[in-house]
Amino acid sequence: MLTCDDFANLTQVKTLYLYSNKILIISSCLCKDLKSLEVLKLGTSNLLRIGDAFSNGPHSLLDLELNFNKLSKIEKQTFRNVSQLNNLSLQDNQISDIEDHVFEGLNNLTSLLLSSNKISAKTLTKQHNVFSGMPKFKNLDLYTNNHSIPAELFHPISKLTKLILSRTQLRSLNFLLNTSLSRLSTLKAWGNEIDTINKVLDLEKNTFTCDCTNAFFIDWAKNSNSTQVVYLNKYMCSYPSSLRGMNLTAFNTESCTFNIDFICFLCSSIGVILTLLSSFIWHFLRFQGVYAYYLFLAFLYDNKKKQNGSTFQYNALISYNTKDEPWRLCLHHRDFEPGRPIIDKIIDGIYSTRKTNCLITRKYLMSNWSSSEVQVASFRLFDEQKDVLILVFLEDIATHQLSPYHRMRKLVKKRTYLHWPKPGEDTKVFWQKLKMNLTTRVRECTVSC
Repeated sequence: MLTCDDFANLTQVKTLYLYSNKILIISSCLCKDLKSLEVLKLGTSNLLRIGDAFSNGPHSLLDLELNFNKLSKIEKQTFRNVSQLNNLSLQDNQISDIEDHVFEGLNNLTSLLLSSNKISAKTLTKQHNVFSGMPKFKNLDLYTNNHSIPAELFHPISKLTKLILSRTQLRSLNFLLNTSLSRLSTLKAWGNEIDTINKVLDLEKNTFTCDCTNAFFIDWAKNSNSTQVVYLNKYMCSYPSSLRGMNLTAFNTESCTFNIDFICFLCSSIGVILTLLSSFIWHFLRFQGVYAYYLFLAFLYDNKKKQNGSTFQYNALISYNTKDEPWRLCLHHRDFEPGRPIIDKIIDGIYSTRKTNCLITRKYLMSNWSSSEVQVASFRLFDEQKDVLILVFLEDIATHQLSPYHRMRKLVKKRTYLHWPKPGEDTKVFWQKLKMNLTTRVRECTVSC
């Protein structure tokens, strides 16, 4: 037996499984602290009676399973304090007595499973209001019970969509004629003692809807050889308004179905065409396709850059093959060894290089380290008497502006230098002279340096 303190203070528990135990009786205070419980499963526990086990809730309970127990009676108000219940399963018990209004107040209950019990025709005939008070009820399972069904039993549950009456010793389904189960979509009644079904169906003076929801009935009524639909040619459409007055059998149901063979043919044809097209593109146009793909990526990247308004990190990207490169350049940020004194790195760089190319700008002249590079390069020029220095002026700098830079001014006066062309001028001559100076071997100065 479960006591009041077994689940004390478990206020956050949402799911509780107590399968395969020997719980004969449940105390009324068992669930007093299970305020958040939503799922409770007490199957195969030898439970004899429910009593007032749920008198204190839990009020949040949604699913309750009491399968494979020994319950024999369901008393009124047993479930009055679990009004949020959605699914209730009482399968495989020994229930033979169910009181009237026992499920009253279960406003959210949609599914009730009562299969494999001992509910008799006497019980259901005596208690016509067993299923009252469940406005959202949709699924009823009475599988393997011994009873006939009174039509009055279904009056409170007119929204029922699924009804299972298999193996209940039914001899007839005539009780359904007096029910109002207009929403019933599934009826299972296999394994009964039904030997005769009325072969005449009279549905005259009904308000039929001529749309795809009735397509099955229309086709069946026109084509059935075993059931006669009386006055079928007098059945008229009531809805929609555009078809009102049209004969029900005149409604074209072909638009409500699709030809699965045609769909399969269409899908397979598209698959074959795509395969052939892909093979053709790969064999003949794969390089053009790759090019178009990267061109598209470049277009997207360019649009993204424009939207972000980001500035360029580099002025140019030089794309070339290293085997076509007849020279190797010495660059500060790449080739100077970190940690060594800068002047040592400048000296090593200049003396390990065939020629030193000085790109002269105003900022270059203002740099102490650039000035040091010019001094070391000019010292090598004067000391070794070798043509190792190339001066390239990227800006127009007057001779008098070089006065503070004695060594630079002296070099400009005695040696020729290259000047970057002005905007609009041809740059071919400049590049030709620069290439010639870079590719010629170091030679002795022919004039006084």
